[in-house]
Amino acid sequence: MLSDTLQSQLDAFLTRIGPIDWLAHAGEPHPTLTVAADLASAYDSYGAGYHHVWSAQTVALEQIAQQRLGDRIIDETFDLISQTMHQSLYDRLERYFDRQLLTTPQFDASGANAGVVPEVLDQIKRDLAWAAIEHLIDQPGFFTDLLVWYAAGRWPCSWIGAYPDGQIVVL
Repeated sequence: MLSDTLQSQLDAFLTRIGPIDWLAHAGEPHPTLTVAADLASAYDSYGAGYHHVWSAQTVALEQIAQQRLGDRIIDETFDLISQTMHQSLYDRLERYFDRQLLTTPQFDASGANAGVVPEVLDQIKRDLAWAAIEHLIDQPGFFTDLLVWYAAGRWPCSWIGAYPDGQIVVL
């Protein structure tokens, strides 16, 4: 169980991200950003960039968080974020599918996009949980920076080039 102080900090974090219109612009073109064609493309075509950059950021943050918070607090934070955000994110993914089907009736005819929904949900919830951890240790970093893209209605799904000099890929 989280201490009152940590619970209060997590409540403040959840209040901060509560108004985000998750995935509201997912799939829309952008004049300067690389936009993945769809969920399956984001997951498959850009997966290497995601794993390379996100893994390095996760390892670095996890080492600090383990020292400052311990594994139990990290696990409880992940559980809380997952339980709190799952349905809202799932509903927003359904809206994304609805928007895509309006403009492209054959969208996901193969089922590839629907097939990666569980992984996409997990990736988003991991981003949010690590951003919450950064909040708890008062050390904003990579995952806190991703909140800008989420607040813009996008899913920051990968990175092209070396971090931080490269470019984010969004849906």
